[in-house]
Amino acid sequence: MKIKKNPQQNLENYSSVFTLLGLVLSLFITLIFMEQKTYASEKPSVTYDPATIKMDALPNMVNVIREEKKQPKIEKPKDLIEPIKEPQTKPIDAIDPTKFKKAENNADIIEKPINSTEDPSNAPTDFGDIEYVEVSEEIGAETVPFLSVDNIPVFPGCEKYIRDNEKSKKCFNKNMSKFFGKNFDIGVAEDLNLSGMQRINCQFIIDSHGDISPDIQTTKTHPELAKEIKDVIKKLPKMIPAKQNGKPVNLIYMLPVKFYVE
Repeated sequence: MKIKKNPQQNLENYSSVFTLLGLVLSLFITLIFMEQKTYASEKPSVTYDPATIKMDALPNMVNVIREEKKQPKIEKPKDLIEPIKEPQTKPIDAIDPTKFKKAENNADIIEKPINSTEDPSNAPTDFGDIEYVEVSEEIGAETVPFLSVDNIPVFPGCEKYIRDNEKSKKCFNKNMSKFFGKNFDIGVAEDLNLSGMQRINCQFIIDSHGDISPDIQTTKTHPELAKEIKDVIKKLPKMIPAKQNGKPVNLIYMLPVKFYVE
């Protein structure tokens, strides 16, 4: 048996119509919201009239009065040193040279010869045996260390650097080491059965005449080795002496002796 539908109750034929109506309604609502304007709420302006304000309504206020402090008077300090008062001098009257009185002195002056107490017969008459001794003007030269002297001694061969103290020092040390290495006999250390690196410091003086002073000092070592070092130092040639303030002086020189014994 087939069920018959009422064509008036078939709503599927109106679905497109309902869709269009929904779209129109939504567009209408959207348009209304877009055209609607909102305004910010304004606060009422409040004006105050001074005449209407009652003084009793104001809180208690404290008036602060600033007192000006009186600055104390600063007394001028008294001078610690009293000024020196110049002594009052009486004016000196001008002296008239014509008013001097001439003093009379007629006493006789008696001249007495001075008699010698030595007998002139005992005076030497022969001066042939008198020896004249030359007195040296040099009292004693100053002794100055090598590092603080104005002009160091000039080693033979370094005369061309005499005006340049720095180059003269380098030349001096170079020739001193060369001379010592040439004259020192390392066989003395080998005979003493020494081995390894040996270092001996020695100190001597080059006097104000350019000669080596005999007083030579060495650090503690074997006596034979110290003797060999002193013998080499004594062989150093004569030099131009060191100078301090333009005057020849004694120079203290420190020489470190280093050598290796296999």
